[in-house]
Amino acid sequence: FPSHDILVMSNYEAQVKVGVITAEIRALISSLVADQTKEELKTFEGKARLKEHIQREINHVLTKGQVEDVLFSKFLVR
Repeated sequence: FPSHDILVMSNYEAQVKVGVITAEIRALISSLVADQTKEELKTFEGKARLKEHIQREINHVLTKGQVEDVLFSKFLVR
């Protein structure tokens, strides 16, 4: 589970919006992680797919700016 995730935003407005909807984003990330198997999350490709899904889904809810990258500073698979 990405316990310390960082979203790289395209602009300040997007950064502010993400700050306002943090709980929704955390729930979204948790849901996307839950859809993955442990085996998928142990591979580079699986983590890369998860990052793409997180980026795409958050960008759907943003009206100004976008997520340019998703960084995991710590990733625990249980």
